[in-house]
Amino acid sequence: MTYSSSTTIIETRKVISMSFTLNPHVTWVDEDDEIRLYHAEYNQFQSLNETGALIWRLILEGCDETTIIDRIVTQYQPLTDDLHQQITQDIQAYLEELCASQLLQRSNNPSLDTIPPSVVSDVAHTGGIDHPDLV
Repeated sequence: MTYSSSTTIIETRKVISMSFTLNPHVTWVDEDDEIRLYHAEYNQFQSLNETGALIWRLILEGCDETTIIDRIVTQYQPLTDDLHQQITQDIQAYLEELCASQLLQRSNNPSLDTIPPSVVSDVAHTGGIDHPDLV
C-alpha cells in the first residue's frame, strides 16, 4: 500500500497503535465524570465511574494497555511498588472485564514500536512510502 501524505501515515499509525476496538453495537454518553454505555445487541446498560470513564476515554484516544496504565499511574502517583502493582492489576482486570462484556475487543494490530523509525522518518521527509510493515 502506498501512502501519499504524512497526514495519512499519522492517521494510519493511530489505527495501528490501538490495542482495543469498540464493539459497533455499543453507544455511550459522556457526562461529567461518568460515562453511560448501552449495548444494543444485548439491551444492556452500564455506567462507568470516574476511573472507568477515564479508562474509556483513553481507549477512545487509541491508547494501548501500557499507555493506559502509565497515564493512570501518573495521575494517582502510588507511593509504593505494591500500590503500583495493584493499580496495574486492577486496570488489566478491568480491561479484561470490558472485553468479556463484549464492550471492547482486543485488537491484533501491531504497536507503534513495530514500525521502524526509518519508515516514519521517510514519510515525514518524502510525503509517501511503500512499506510491507504498513500494508
